[in-house]
Amino acid sequence: MLFQGCVGGLFVYDITRPSTLHNIETKWILDLRRYGNEAAPYLLIGNKSDLEETRAVSIIEGTKFSNRVKALEFMETSAKSGENVEKAFKNLLLHSIS
Repeated sequence: MLFQGCVGGLFVYDITRPSTLHNIETKWILDLRRYGNEAAPYLLIGNKSDLEETRAVSIIEGTKFSNRVKALEFMETSAKSGENVEKAFKNLLLHSIS
């Protein structure tokens, strides 16, 4: 039911917890393809960029992962400060309507 009518997605992981990145590939992308629109565009988002001192997933790792899973875009955000949050939603919308 989560993916019914889905036209795009933001797959968000926590840069301080590598397991959350792994779950995107082993669960969430598979579920999108299985239960939603197989061709739906999605962005990969590394969240908590404000916690640089406890980072466990580098930007390089995020970029490589994004390329491997064929995300349309990769960016880092901070829900705490709001950095890039609005941009992520706008970019997904732009990809979804093009």
